[in-house]
Amino acid sequence: MKQDLNARYENADKLRLARRYEEAGSELESIWNEAPSKFVGWRLAYCLRKAGRLEEAESIAQQALDAYPDDAFTRSELGWILREKHLRSAKDDRDLGRALEVARRIVAVSDNKMLLVRVVLDVMKVAKDKGSWEVVLEWSERVSSEDLRAEPVVLPNGTRVMSQRQIWYIGRSRALLELGRYDEACSVARAGLGEFPNCIHLNRTAALALEGAGELSSAIGEMQALLAHPRADWYVKADLARMLFRAGNAADAYRLICEAVLSTRQSDEYKLTSYITLAQIALARNDLDVAAMHVALVKAIAAEQGWQVKREVIQTENQVLAALKAAGRQWPEVPKDRVELSRMCERKWREGQYEGLELHRGTVKPYPQDRAFTFIQRDDGAEDVFVLVQDLPENCRKPGSRVEFALVSSFDRKKGRESVRAVNIRCAPEARR
Repeated sequence: MKQDLNARYENADKLRLARRYEEAGSELESIWNEAPSKFVGWRLAYCLRKAGRLEEAESIAQQALDAYPDDAFTRSELGWILREKHLRSAKDDRDLGRALEVARRIVAVSDNKMLLVRVVLDVMKVAKDKGSWEVVLEWSERVSSEDLRAEPVVLPNGTRVMSQRQIWYIGRSRALLELGRYDEACSVARAGLGEFPNCIHLNRTAALALEGAGELSSAIGEMQALLAHPRADWYVKADLARMLFRAGNAADAYRLICEAVLSTRQSDEYKLTSYITLAQIALARNDLDVAAMHVALVKAIAAEQGWQVKREVIQTENQVLAALKAAGRQWPEVPKDRVELSRMCERKWREGQYEGLELHRGTVKPYPQDRAFTFIQRDDGAEDVFVLVQDLPENCRKPGSRVEFALVSSFDRKKGRESVRAVNIRCAPEARR
């Protein structure tokens, strides 16, 4: 009888290792009912989990743990089941309270390092989405960078996504930044950049941390350098605009914030902070109508989303009201409809992004077909101007094309100095004839 049981067990484990989980589970369940043991218990729970039968898997794993509370394999398997059954759904629902409850239960059950890493990253993701930076930081401290895989994850469809380690660096440095621990945030971001030098999120966090630490000039230089990054998005321009405004350069800040918010990659509700920055810059420029309409836009979006109006919005509104009163004016009429108000603001953005810029002419220089940037040789003999290929009109991307363009401040990373880049590019008048 015992020999037969051993043979069945060995066969079941061969089926398990061959990933034939239903067959293995059926045999293991029969053995478990006849002669339960810690060796059978966790294997049966494992097969049930892999077969997608999570309710049964949890029940068996709990029975096995009750019978064999010191068995590491049983404790680990119950932890994996809890993650798959409960933590994943909490993560999908962005339910931080439930995610924390399950995560703490898993950690109490198992000390499996691989499992801990997954749980930590799950909790960090939910907490980050909720803006609970204390939680992000607390859970990031449960592992170290060496515990996480540095290689990118390749999905079944061949898509490569960030590695565990890179995600951890991004989350931890951002949490430190949001909590005002700027020196630590910069240090963690720099450590991450040592391993992932092209990570725009870490570059951005490092620059923002410098700003928070009072090193505004260095922060501006690093953020300007990021404009040339192939993954630079509108928020990089918005960050830089705010920094330039803080440094007293309202003219460049206004043009850049207008250019930033024109991006269609994200909708209005993601840009509230940038709209308030725009309102503050406009107020400093004494453009009270633009300032007022952007305060109104933020409040309209907040009302539409059911969000509480932030203190900064109220403070900016009061500043605009005071400036209007001093000028003997009333709050300007703006559309009640949020969509119509957005369109009115958009017209101001399109006017503002190139406001006051002198136009120059030049010729697009040769560049490799797969490169994201090139240079324009200026007619006035000044130094060649950096330009992103995507900023060139499609009919002016061929080397030798004659173009007209404006210049805005930039940063030459290769030469480590302030520079300019071309914007508002169009075919030169002679090329259009």
